[in-house]
Amino acid sequence: TMAKTFSTFDPVRLLLVLSCLLALTLGLASSFLVEGGVDRDPWDRRSAAGPDVDLLRALGQGQDLCPSSAAIRDLCQRCSKMTKDPKAFRMCCTNSKDARTWCAGFLDFGLN
Repeated sequence: TMAKTFSTFDPVRLLLVLSCLLALTLGLASSFLVEGGVDRDPWDRRSAAGPDVDLLRALGQGQDLCPSSAAIRDLCQRCSKMTKDPKAFRMCCTNSKDARTWCAGFLDFGLN
């Protein structure tokens, strides 16, 4: 009898392996999301009840959300407009996750 070699193609076995990998990936991803593993923006305190109350209070009291120099505020505004990301301005102002450095590099891309 001839021994089976690894060069033979078995589509059934391939489909079985791929479906197992897909099920494992989906299971891990769903458990990660359900357990709150997603890195949440600390500024985003909105809930199903409505907007961020702390943010509204700060705006009502006239507090500056970007207490930095005019150059940094301009950089953060331009970054927010270019990326069209609602969190970009806050993250840039606070330099959360080194966002200000990223914004500067993003806006200067192609100029250097």
